[in-house]
Amino acid sequence: MLDHSDLGALFAPFQSALGPYRDRLAVSLVENEVELMPASALLDQPALSAAIEQARQVYRAPDLHVAASLWNKHYNAALLPGVLSAMTLLGVSVNAAIANTSIVVRDGLPMALWVHDLTDIAVYRQRLRFGT
Repeated sequence: MLDHSDLGALFAPFQSALGPYRDRLAVSLVENEVELMPASALLDQPALSAAIEQARQVYRAPDLHVAASLWNKHYNAALLPGVLSAMTLLGVSVNAAIANTSIVVRDGLPMALWVHDLTDIAVYRQRLRFGT
């Protein structure tokens, strides 16, 4: 069974190949200035509105439409590349279900995905595209 340090070790040889997406699937939470927002909280309209309002303040956006667009770009960039890279580039199956994930938030913006339970992760070494 993998834990978060195992996941970090698994990804280590591929850090340069992952480029700017290497930190999008969080394997450790050592920074003091990050918070975890359960992904399921975004199903709650007041929580989503609060997150977008916080982005509006961070970006000094003129209205909520602009803030929502900027927040959505961060959300997609934070969550999709880490999981997709793990699955396609590394051959690692990640359970990124909404109930099993939280969003790493820094300064009010989504930065990465945190997977709570790694017991469902499977490594398909034959699918690795780079090294072993």
